[in-house]
Amino acid sequence: MYEEVEQELFIRTLFGSVRVNELRLAEHFGVSRTVTRDLLARMHGVGLVAKDSAGHWVAEKMTPDRIRHLYELRCLLEPAALAQAAGVVPRRVLEEMRATIISTRNDTPIDSARFDHAENDLHVTLLGYCPNEEILRALKRTHLLFGPTRYLFDPFLGIPISLIEAALNEHLGIVEHLLDGRADHAAAALAAHLQDAVDRWLKRFEITSRLHPLKTPPYLSQI
Repeated sequence: MYEEVEQELFIRTLFGSVRVNELRLAEHFGVSRTVTRDLLARMHGVGLVAKDSAGHWVAEKMTPDRIRHLYELRCLLEPAALAQAAGVVPRRVLEEMRATIISTRNDTPIDSARFDHAENDLHVTLLGYCPNEEILRALKRTHLLFGPTRYLFDPFLGIPISLIEAALNEHLGIVEHLLDGRADHAAAALAAHLQDAVDRWLKRFEITSRLHPLKTPPYLSQI
């Protein structure tokens, strides 16, 4: 249920802001309001939805400016978090990350779920070793940017696989720097990776501009 609603929200917010009707959401999936509240609370935690002044759940339009601002925050904080995490992350964890990146890159085609795993390995699990909880708390609001990687072959959310392969190669370089004890090189490589990632995300708007939105599900309404 979470994945289906998340996918719908990511698609709709490429075209505009939408309101989520909690009662219709529960009726659509045949679940209790408790379930829908839990789902929406989880989405709120990563910044995908928020409550407006009237108390309605709203998912804001994903404008290019909003994407750039979120990436600006990541560019400021992630390299700093990586530098702090480098001294405490176990080598075993880094070796497992490297193995995941290599096996994901070798998939034909690249599997969405495995790429999402590789993304979370670097940007959530690894950075989670940073002892500065304030940095990690601020970064949590940027995690909604990872959502579309779970739907690489969606006609609206997907981007060319060549760009995904480039991202995996960048991940591999960062992890190998850490394995070699070069934390400063890893932090610089992560900063460069995030700069490139902005363009990969914005590519979705170019793809979307050539498509027409699908029929909106009954629990969503365009604002």
